[in-house]
Amino acid sequence: MSTDTKTIKYEFRPGITRETTPYAAEGGWYDGNRVRFRDGKPQNIRGWQKRNTSSFIGTARELTSWSSLDTTKYAAIGTEHKVYVETGGQYYDITPFTSAVSVSSCFNTSIGSADVVVTVTAHNIQTGSYINITNATTVGGNIYFDGDYQVSVVDANSFQITYVSAAVSTSVNAGNATIKYRLTSGSFAQTGGFGYGAGTYGGLDAGVSVRAWNSPATVTNITLDLRKWTFSPFGEDLLINGFPEGRIYRWDESNGTGTEAVIVSAAPTVTNGVIVSPIDRHVLALGSTDLTGTFDPMLVRWSAQENYDDWTPSVGNTAGDVRLSGGSEIKCALPYKNQILIWTDKTLHGMQFVGSPLVFATTKLGDNCGVISRTAAAEMDGKSFWMGEGNFYMFSGQVNVLPCTVRSYVFEDFNYDQAEKVYAGVNSEFEEVTWLYCSEGSQDCNRYVSFSPSQNYWTYGEAIWTAWEDANVFDNVITTGVSVSLGARPPAYGFLYDNEPQNVYTADGSVLTSFVESGEFDIGDGDDIMYIDRMIPDFVVSVGTLDVSLITKSHPTSSEITKGPFTVNQSTKQIRPRARGRSGKLKIATSTAQTKWKFGTVRLDMMPDGKR
Repeated sequence: MSTDTKTIKYEFRPGITRETTPYAAEGGWYDGNRVRFRDGKPQNIRGWQKRNTSSFIGTARELTSWSSLDTTKYAAIGTEHKVYVETGGQYYDITPFTSAVSVSSCFNTSIGSADVVVTVTAHNIQTGSYINITNATTVGGNIYFDGDYQVSVVDANSFQITYVSAAVSTSVNAGNATIKYRLTSGSFAQTGGFGYGAGTYGGLDAGVSVRAWNSPATVTNITLDLRKWTFSPFGEDLLINGFPEGRIYRWDESNGTGTEAVIVSAAPTVTNGVIVSPIDRHVLALGSTDLTGTFDPMLVRWSAQENYDDWTPSVGNTAGDVRLSGGSEIKCALPYKNQILIWTDKTLHGMQFVGSPLVFATTKLGDNCGVISRTAAAEMDGKSFWMGEGNFYMFSGQVNVLPCTVRSYVFEDFNYDQAEKVYAGVNSEFEEVTWLYCSEGSQDCNRYVSFSPSQNYWTYGEAIWTAWEDANVFDNVITTGVSVSLGARPPAYGFLYDNEPQNVYTADGSVLTSFVESGEFDIGDGDDIMYIDRMIPDFVVSVGTLDVSLITKSHPTSSEITKGPFTVNQSTKQIRPRARGRSGKLKIATSTAQTKWKFGTVRLDMMPDGKR
């Protein structure tokens, strides 16, 4: 056996590679969490913090920012219950009203209970939706309604709401009020439905028993879509569309934050998405009713130029429509250079303004490259990126499948039942595209995967965010998250976060954990056992400390032996692991608050230590 110790410098390729085994990933990084690579070297990402202490109701599924002519900054947030505008650290409820009714002798209270039953004949409201009560008289001795309340339906002519305190007396059919109905709340999740109309009479139920006549199915034969939104600024104003509710609404910035969005009455009565073509200023309805009122999920309708109130084609305007081919429904759209890119569930199309008489020309740009959700596409540096059902794609003049070093890791641990929650975002500061998604078994986004086109690497990690907006208006990326554990419904209360502001390395004040773990390395292709006596670290640890471990094993199927973790700070000169194994790997981790670190290279004093 040789007794000569040599110092060997190890360089690792940037990015994480999970398409192979740890041993086959030699020379690269195999696992990690909340790290990125700059100049080929890993470092931890910065943290996040709440923009303000206020919260909003529900889980955000859309986030857009824009500014007014007087430079007021706005963020629009859409949840399964509400639409909000945030500005100046405050949330303003702009959820549209759909109808209003004046009622009398309608409130029923019970002494000692905060629950109030409201009698409204044929109210046609759904459990979980919200109403707004004004001009109410006092009932129950101390209950004076003013504001929004969530509804629990009792029957066709009554529903229940809950006041902030218990009634001090019993009231029966008392009190008057004006009740306005908010836009019906949508579903928090993509779910299977049950019912008398699900499946066939006499058919198998869950594959084992025959369902009797007049009995509901117990298998999920119906898909209930979760509430999604599309927001598109129109000058200082905001156009809003809620899927699957389907109308287009407008929030007028000049009317102030105390006003709600109102319906664009001339727009199509059912629409699955809305976008403003930025060059020519047409409003596009993506998946829409035609002029006869028949809904077509592949139809694109557009308003007259500069006029979202004119949708009927005439010789005096540029309104019109076109039906796309390929796929079963339009999913989403993004501006791209001088055109609009439109994705269906199977194809990609380009739509370009060409003027009269056609107004818009459409071109199919790709087949079998559909987007997985209505929020899974993003644009950065003149290229468009999206997640499909099993692959990632890029468009920069033509559609290309993105080679992905973590593809299997992502899609083999992916909740396809909640695929519609996938959200794509851009971090221009670090030239990254990030997708938020639900891992298998999770009901909300708990993972992310990121790609850096400029440096051609992939990373992934744990996430708490549900929607994402680049630093277009605000100084940094903003995101949304919820304050309750996943699956705790109702209600969830959401927050708006500043993501990766300067010098913040905590998870909203808590420890921001991160790690990166290399592929395996050896001596002489693993012919000899290696003895590692010393490690010379090469780190920049600005604040806090690092945990560094050396992990070895004798054979690919052997148990791992971990030496460490060794605490490393800026002054650490060397580490003495005294580790033996046929292969080894390096793990760098953080476990202390406000730690900022960057890794360079590693040098190991090592020598052969026999064949077995």
